[in-house]
Order: sequence, then structure tokens, then C-alpha cells
Amino acid sequence: MTRRKGRAGFAFIAAAVVLAGVTRDAAAGDFAMMPEFAGTYGLDDLGPVPGLPSNYGGVAFDPGDPDTLLIAAGAVSGSAAIYAVPVTRGCFGEITGFAADATFVASSPFIDSGLTVAPGGTLLYTTYDGNTLGQITPGQPAADRLVDLSALGVTPSTGSAAIVPAGFPGAGRLKIGVYDDGDWYDATLAPDGSGTFDIAGVERRAIAVGNGLEGIAWIAGGQPNFPVPHVLVNNWDAERIDVMALDAAGDPDVTTRRTFALITGPEGAAGDWRTPDIIVSSLGPEDHVAAVRIPGPCAADVAPVGGDGSIGAADLIAVLANWEEACTPVNFDRRGVVGFGELLSVLHAWGPCP
Repeated sequence: MTRRKGRAGFAFIAAAVVLAGVTRDAAAGDFAMMPEFAGTYGLDDLGPVPGLPSNYGGVAFDPGDPDTLLIAAGAVSGSAAIYAVPVTRGCFGEITGFAADATFVASSPFIDSGLTVAPGGTLLYTTYDGNTLGQITPGQPAADRLVDLSALGVTPSTGSAAIVPAGFPGAGRLKIGVYDDGDWYDATLAPDGSGTFDIAGVERRAIAVGNGLEGIAWIAGGQPNFPVPHVLVNNWDAERIDVMALDAAGDPDVTTRRTFALITGPEGAAGDWRTPDIIVSSLGPEDHVAAVRIPGPCAADVAPVGGDGSIGAADLIAVLANWEEACTPVNFDRRGVVGFGELLSVLHAWGPCP
């Protein structure tokens, strides 16, 4: 399969919005939340990264600074590199934009959407269509090691890789996503004594996970729409973000697939280290970064102060009493001011907390 990367653009999104009956947030630009999730979750456009070259790729957070985003540019080209950009945050720690121009971190030729932080701060990244896993130890300007994934049985060519975070099924496992066929692999990271890792026990765990499988991130269970832990997957070819429940090994159950949002050119994905939010990069002539706003388990339980384990009349009254206020705990969706988003969330989650 010859890879892209073209751009279907606004026409595709507009048509999909009409056909799916999606409620569109005009402020979100080229994004559209699916109705099932729109009352509780949001997708906010953070815009392009200042000073960053075009064709955004994988994203991660600096292992030494949770307020610095690492992002690849020049994706799937020989000149690709990883850059760092400091983020700005709002009243509740949510990322609202970028504080300065991006600066060079390390070269990463042909990097795709896979960028993740391994133990010790080593950066792992996938390449397309070389089907390799690059490894950059802290402070180095280029890869210390390249692992041939084809030799380990991974079908060419990868789109992404991510390490399952603590608190999720399969924590610490390396998950590898193949762009060309959408297959999903599980592997073990074994330290090799040099700050890099051997990749062992590679096993295909799921097939047809996504059309043009790209960035991977994780959503905690115990909240509206997500009673159990889920994985979020960017589908580049289909121009959408999907979510699937995780099994006990941390792999997606493809029978539970739901479309979370429509987005043009979804590439990298990474969980924010200060909030439950997920940062998504988008590749194309109009490269940008978005924040998937995830309020967290039982976020609508705001009254009395600190919550009481149930969402009901007290929480509804608190929303109405704080209408159009911004920096208040009642603004639990962390988007703009208290308004219909919080109101719908309270009504949707009415009853005991999970």
C-alpha cells in the first residue's frame, strides 16, 4: 500500500457531519464531536504550534517537564525531527495554548505518529514505511538504536506505538499499531543496559483496529460513556477518532468500537500528565493541535463542595448559580464558562457516581 499523505479536508468533514447528525462546535475548526459524547466531552483546537515546521506527527510530554509538549514535524520524511514547546494552562491545569516557539530536540527521520516515553526518559518512535522503532536516550540529538520490527514479526508498516500507563490493564506493555492493515501488537520492553530496550515477545493481539491506525492514548473508566478503561485510536484514513474498551491485557475489544469525533488528519495522541485530557496532533496543510477534554470520573459531582458521591439537584443548582462563570470548580468540563455543557453533563450523569 502506498501511503498518502493527502487531505480530504473540510468537504469530507462537512458531509460526515450532515450524514451523522453531529453537533458541530464551530469554535473547534475542523473537528466535530459525535452526539453520544458531545454533552460531556469536548475537542478544542489549540491551533498551530509557533515555530514548528509543517506535517505534524507524534506527540508526547517531556519526561522532565509536564508543561512541555514534544511533537514531531516533517512526519514520514527524511528531515523529520522532534521539537519541544512549552504549553500554557488555564484555571484547572488544562492546556490552553503555547507559550513560545518550538525548539529542536532530536532528529527522527521518517517518524510517524508513534512517540512515547519509556522508563528512564528514553523516547521511542515509530517510522513509516521503514517499520522500525527508534530509541533516543535523554539529551541525545538522534536515535541511539533502531529496532527492525519486521524482523520481529510486525507487519509493515507501523503507524504508532504507545506504552500502557500505570493504572490500566496491561500497564507497562508496549502496544504497536500498524498503519497499513490496522493490526495491533503487544510486546515487552526489556532494558539492554545502555538506556535503550530490546523488544521481546511480540504478538499480534487484534486485527482491523483502525483505518490507517495512528496515535494511541488511554481513557480511565468509571465516567459517563466509559464505565471501563478504554483506548482512544486515531484513524487517519477514515478521518476520525475511535474509542474501544480494553480487555484484561490492555488490548482493544474491536467489537466495542465507537466513533468519538471526526477530525481531519488525526496523527499523534498523548495523555496530559496534569489532567485527564488527551492531546491530538493533526497532519496536513493546516497542521494543528487539539485537546480532547475529559472531565474525569464523576466530575459533575460538585455540590456540596467536594461532592457527595451522587449527581443530582444540588449539582444542578450549583451549575445554575455559577452560570457564565469561568474559574470555578463548577466549570468541571474546563471549557470556556459554566453553561450548557455542564448542564447537559449533570443531566446525563444523574444518579450515584460509578
